[in-house]
Amino acid sequence: MKTYHSKVFSLKKDIDQAYTLLSNPTNLKPFADKYGDKINLKDLTLTSDALSFSLPGVGPVVFRLAETEAPNYIKYKSEKSPVPMALSVNLSKHQEKTDAQLSLDVEVPAFMSGMVETVVKPLLDKVSGAAAELGE
Repeated sequence: MKTYHSKVFSLKKDIDQAYTLLSNPTNLKPFADKYGDKINLKDLTLTSDALSFSLPGVGPVVFRLAETEAPNYIKYKSEKSPVPMALSVNLSKHQEKTDAQLSLDVEVPAFMSGMVETVVKPLLDKVSGAAAELGE
């Protein structure tokens, strides 16, 4: 399993608000409406415990809420994905803001990790850059 991390970004919400927002995918609808096309998420569907979308070159992906530790940690595991993955959100309090970082664990052969990183890392950074605007 290889783990890729986004840059650390700040949310203009306190940690409890950020956790509430990110632990229920339906709360992300305004974000998805605004940024979905910019981060190449197609056919996005949000429910209270899952998000599903299609990625070019990957196909349909479903991430279902798998683990939480309020208010610091949220983990979604992939379903119906060609490659096993887990998306984690780590939150930490920083003054009146919340610092966050996205991590993606991907079951990928070692010889392919460099190629996967060239796709995954920019995507994580795009998502984190857009997510920094949540709550503005």
